[in-house]
Amino acid sequence: MALSKIDAANFLTGTLPAANINDTSIGNITALPDGVGGSLVKISSATASGDASVTFDNGSGGVVIDSTYKVYKVICNNLAPATDNVEFRYRFRSSGSDIASGYEFNVIAGFVNTTVAGVGSGSNTNPKMTYNNHGNATGEKSMFELTFNIDAYPSAFGRLTMVNNSDDLSNTTFSMRNTGATQPDGITFFYESGNISTGEFILYGVTD
Repeated sequence: MALSKIDAANFLTGTLPAANINDTSIGNITALPDGVGGSLVKISSATASGDASVTFDNGSGGVVIDSTYKVYKVICNNLAPATDNVEFRYRFRSSGSDIASGYEFNVIAGFVNTTVAGVGSGSNTNPKMTYNNHGNATGEKSMFELTFNIDAYPSAFGRLTMVNNSDDLSNTTFSMRNTGATQPDGITFFYESGNISTGEFILYGVTD
């Protein structure tokens, strides 16, 4: 028995399934439909060049740090201090000002040229990402990835790779939380002294 050709146009009605892609080239697809997998949504970026800090505040320059996303992420490349031998620090912010108290933090570092891992923790007004201090000689650059939320007891964690002031490559994992009652709507990055010589920062919202 011969098979007859089926005229699909006579029985297909309504919206086609999402798997049917109208574009003839997969390279032209720029985004998945809402609800299909998780993704990073770029919110803002900043490039430091001799700046005292890099700050992302909700409502400033198109930045969104509110209940729009449950989790946020900052990725930074080419980070270096203007001053040698300094800690790299970060804080939450609220209404355009730093939240300057209520932090608990932890850093754990491993080094290429030594067998000793460094561990640091405490309660501080200035949580830090670095165990050893950051150097500013040629090639002593770093990069990091940080994830944070602004829930009750807002917290952050991440990983930083850095060349310290002794030209020793280190890998640092870091975390912190704030136990105060102030709800954050921003985040800032800075060195303990001196400016950020270079740094390329990108803020993302993380979708479900």
